[in-house]
Amino acid sequence: MEPNRARRPAAYPLGETDGFAFCRGLPERAGVVAIPNAVFYDHREEGAPFVRFAFCKRTEVLEEAVKRLMS
Repeated sequence: MEPNRARRPAAYPLGETDGFAFCRGLPERAGVVAIPNAVFYDHREEGAPFVRFAFCKRTEVLEEAVKRLMS
């Protein structure tokens, strides 16, 4: 995706605006992991607020992840 096409969120409901910080705290906070998108950018600051989730699990596992993220 071109950086200028990605929209930054109007609000950050979990309070974290940095993808690295968000990803560091997420396993303890929700038992779910994500990857900071900045590692995929030539100019890391452009991807700083974004994270990536991989959905290569059974449906039951994904449903549990959604519950944890929502709580």
